[in-house]
Amino acid sequence: MCSECESLIEYVEERVTGCRLGQEKPSCMHCIGHCYQSAKRLQMIHILRWTYPRYFWRHPFRAIQFKLDNLRSVQMSSEKTNIIAKTG
Repeated sequence: MCSECESLIEYVEERVTGCRLGQEKPSCMHCIGHCYQSAKRLQMIHILRWTYPRYFWRHPFRAIQFKLDNLRSVQMSSEKTNIIAKTG
């Protein structure tokens, strides 16, 4: 693995473990407060656009699990947004 990819993995792990939302957090794609630097976010978007189609083809069961987790994450995110809107 190249050094650029290794540094990106370290950055992502640091951000996920240090997330202020903890275990209640939605997926980063649906989070209400993005903590990635814009350059790193663009780099992740580029990587994910390349990997998603291959992931769904090679690991269909995991892909279905991923989609279900993503749907749950969207629901969690909308619930948190509603709570913030009511209290804010």
